Amino acid sequence: MDTNTSYNPYSPEGANVDSKTIDQAARSAEQAIETTQEKAKGLLSRVAETTAAARDRAVPAIDKAASQLKDATRIGADTMRDKTTRVRDAALRASDVAAAYVRQEPLKAMLLSAAAGAALMAMATLLSPSRQ
Repeated sequence: MDTNTSYNPYSPEGANVDSKTIDQAARSAEQAIETTQEKAKGLLSRVAETTAAARDRAVPAIDKAASQLKDATRIGADTMRDKTTRVRDAALRASDVAAAYVRQEPLKAMLLSAAAGAALMAMATLLSPSRQ
């Protein structure tokens, strides 16, 4: 190697070296971009697979919860219907018993009604604010 020669980037040889370096850098950049794109595609593919798997696991759980909620709603409605029927039947029996008592003991029934009314009026008077 000749030690008297110095490197000159403006000489034709220097220009060739620079263009080779630029070409190598461009190829390296292209390879890096391609590698990054491949890794990104792989990552997106794994994310899509994971999301699909999670969805596939969630759908049966949601269906089961919806079915249980539907069953609980049906049971609650049936229970309310049964309780309503029982209350209505008890009210009808109480009404029948009261009507029978009034037919059998009309004087006592009238006196009891008057006493109950007087007691309610007395309570209302005591509980209401005075008008003074």
